[in-house]
Parts: sequence; structure tokens; C-alpha cells
Amino acid sequence: KMDFKKYVKKLHKWEKITERFSNKIDDYERVRRHYLGRKLFRTQLYYVLNVFCMLQYPVLLMMNKINTNHNKNKNGINNLETIFICPNDEYKFVLEDLPESVLSEYSNIASILANDYKIPIKGFYLDDHGRELCKELAKRYPFSFFMNCSVMIHIYRIQHLILEFKPSVIITTQTDEDFTTSILTNYCEHLGVKYIGIQHGDYCYDPNLAYFRFSEYYVWDEDSIKNLELVNTRLDFARTFKCKRFDGNLIKKITPEYHLTYYLAGDEIRNELIRIRNVLIKFIVKGYSVNLRNHPRARNARAVRAVFNDGMIHLENAREVPIGDSITNTDYVVATRSTVLSEALANSLDAVIDDVAYDMEDMIYLRMKNLNHATLRLSDIMKAELGI
Repeated sequence: KMDFKKYVKKLHKWEKITERFSNKIDDYERVRRHYLGRKLFRTQLYYVLNVFCMLQYPVLLMMNKINTNHNKNKNGINNLETIFICPNDEYKFVLEDLPESVLSEYSNIASILANDYKIPIKGFYLDDHGRELCKELAKRYPFSFFMNCSVMIHIYRIQHLILEFKPSVIITTQTDEDFTTSILTNYCEHLGVKYIGIQHGDYCYDPNLAYFRFSEYYVWDEDSIKNLELVNTRLDFARTFKCKRFDGNLIKKITPEYHLTYYLAGDEIRNELIRIRNVLIKFIVKGYSVNLRNHPRARNARAVRAVFNDGMIHLENAREVPIGDSITNTDYVVATRSTVLSEALANSLDAVIDDVAYDMEDMIYLRMKNLNHATLRLSDIMKAELGI
């Protein structure tokens, strides 16, 4: 978590790091560069995790040796052609989020919760190719213990999934920020399984997405591809599709309940939330109804409750109110990074970019997708309605 100003400074640092990268790259190097992109924004956490994994790595190696024969002859419970990995039981598997070409090409898509294939540690074992991938990665980057442990564990999880369900295709919408993705794709393809990624949110200039690779990757639009190109993501496997959430079938209510609804990205830190609250309170004081909606999988829920704890601003429950009902029940849809801006624009609703709590220059540098599409700015609305 960090403020935009610090984020931009980190991006400048990232650009200097990438200048030293060679043009020679394979899946191992993709993992390494993706890992460095993520580490840059979580430096202290990653140092702690690296020390922990330095102790854990020999244990995993020992367990793998002990359980050599554990999974070799395991038969699949289900011979499912295609499985879709849901990140948790609060995430609804919505077929409408998948491209039509995927739905028509791959039949009998079954939804599998990620929690349903937690690692049975007692049986931890990697097959020959899994061991080969981990061995080569550790040989190249012997002191990146957290990276090596993560790859080993993720390969095992995918291996466990493949052994249990025998799929020919695995689809995911949540792993493009996962630095192990390129190696997982390599592993799946070695077993004749396609590992397919689907975009699930708008992209900006973000090293958290750097260098990943899937067997196939479905992207919403050309704007998203341009932002992926900025961080050197391999795109020869990418293809665009029209996401059904942008079909434009929503109509604003005749008398919306709220004058404006502010949509959080779910990772704002306390200082950002305080700035946002100070802006929204100005509307409250003038008698306008204001609503705040956080991301359904937000990492900052506790901070949001702490900052907006006085009841002056209504807090909408994202798990109870569908996003379509939310954006049609407000005069203005206000956000900075939320995908909801794209949804509002697709449905001809009033999408507003917050240029008050956030610096416009920072947003331009971060290539925020809707800067060129959403013409309304929060500062203009405040000037017209509040005289500020």
C-alpha cells in the first residue's frame, strides 16, 4: 500500500532497473523480472518473507524427497475438460465475464474454488518437470528464497489440481499479478494443459503486471494492451474481447438515491482515505447525499471503517449491492483507479475522475485508462455546485 506520490517515485526507480535488463529472456527470467517489479513496491515485506523462506526452503526440499512416490499413480476424480479457478468462496463464478470464444471453444466449464485445492502438506511432492523448473530457477537465483519457495508451492498446487481433475484447460482471472505465472504456464504446457488468463480489471502503468505469460490471455481493449506493453509483458499470446459488463444495457434511475458515489480501488492507505473523506464531507455540508463503495475484495476494509466511522457518509456493501444497481443509483460515478469508471462510460453514465484528492500529473504519468474518455472532473463539479 502506498500513496500515488510514492508510487510514482517507485516507478521512476523501476524504469532505471529495467534499463539494465538484457533482451534475452525466458520463463525463468520472466518470473525474476516480474518478482522484482512486485518486490519494488513491497520491499520491507519481501525482505521478511525472504528470511522466512530461507528457513522454509530446505524443509520443502526434504518433504519432496520423502514423498517421492506419493502422487505418481494418482487417478483423477473428474475428467473435466475445462476448469475455472475462483480465488475464494466470496467470488461469484460469472460466465458472462468470459469471452464468447472461450465459452464456445471449451465446453463443460466447471468452477473450482482455490480453497478447494489447498496444499496437503503431508503429500508435498513435485514431478520431474516441476523439480526441473524449480532446480533451474534456484540455480540462477540462489538467494531469492521467497521467489523460489513461491514457485515451488504454486507448481505443486497446479500439479495437485491437474492430478485431481484431469483438465485440458485451466482458466483464471486473478493471477496476472502473480509473478509465478510464467513458470506455471510452462509447467501446464509441458503436461498438455492450456493455462488461460482473463483480464479482470482496468490496467495502468504497473510493474506488478510486468513480463507475465499465459498460453492465451484475453484483454478487454487496446488501451489495456498499451499499458501492458509499457511493462514489457509478452503479448503474442494476447487477444482482445468485448467484456459483457460493458454492453451498455444499464439505465440511470429517474431519481437516484445519491448525488455522488465514490468508488475505492481497495488498496488506498489511511492518508488517501482521509483526503477522500475531506473532499466528500464538503458535499455533505452542502446537503448533498454521498455514498462510498469499496472494492468487494478490498485489502483496506479496516482502514475504511476507521476513517469513515461517523456515519456521515453512507458505506455501501459491495457484496450485497450489485455494481449495476450501484452505478445507476447515483448522479455521479466518482473514482480514480476503479474499473467502475469504464462501466459507467460504457453505459453512458456520468463518470467523474477525482482530481482533488489526487494529483492530475501523477494520474497522467500512471497512464490511468479513462483520462482520455471521462471528461468530467471532480474539481469542476465542486466549483459549479459548491463554489470551491
